[in-house]
Amino acid sequence: SRINDEIKSSITYSKRIQDALIAHQNLTKDAFRESFVFYKPKDIVGGDFYFTYKVGDNVIFGVADCTGHGVPGAMVSLLCMTFIESAINYFKLVRPRSILEKVNELLVNSLVSENHNVRDGMDVAMCSLDTNTNSLCFSGANSKILYLGNNEPQVIRGNPRPVGHWVDDFAGFEEKVINVNSGDKLYLYSDGLPDQFGGDNCKKLKYSKFHSILENSSNLSSDQQKKYISEFTNEWMGDEDQLDDITVAGLTFN
Repeated sequence: SRINDEIKSSITYSKRIQDALIAHQNLTKDAFRESFVFYKPKDIVGGDFYFTYKVGDNVIFGVADCTGHGVPGAMVSLLCMTFIESAINYFKLVRPRSILEKVNELLVNSLVSENHNVRDGMDVAMCSLDTNTNSLCFSGANSKILYLGNNEPQVIRGNPRPVGHWVDDFAGFEEKVINVNSGDKLYLYSDGLPDQFGGDNCKKLKYSKFHSILENSSNLSSDQQKKYISEFTNEWMGDEDQLDDITVAGLTFN
């Protein structure tokens, strides 16, 4: 019992550190009319994180889901957060595909030992908005985003591979460009909620229903939508255990 209390106390303090690092990464109010982030780790600390950077006329933002959850996930997330910041602030990269490729390189080179390769990494949806032209660039590593333009839903998919070690030859991440308009909405998320078991039949939520929930609540204000998603998540899980970290971010363009 004493050892358990000491470990829990240590992890709880680690949460303060992780929360402090993530807290300043809230989606900037300057670039978006409204925004919210619903963040619900499975354990005290987690492997999901979100980020935003302002570089000149570009706003770079995204949601990442690192391998695992709890302490292992938190360790990988801190490493990936550091590499993203390095790619943007040290290597001066602004295009999502260039940032992901640099992070991939840094991560692969870091998680190597003499005895074995550590095959941990992250799924991430990353965007860069040019605030002058309203041009949005998206690259995804095993991730997708939901874009609502003129209330028409569009699921935009990234590459079907994570950042980190992978089985095939790496040819680079693709990049997709969207010209956004005032009032358009964008959602980024980890797979935590779509993969969560719950409901009357204790089945996975799945992406089709998850996307419908986002679409049907998109007319609410950001604060109201965050509350709606939080309440839905708790109702959906019921007595079921949370299986993974859950992150959902939404924004409305100026």
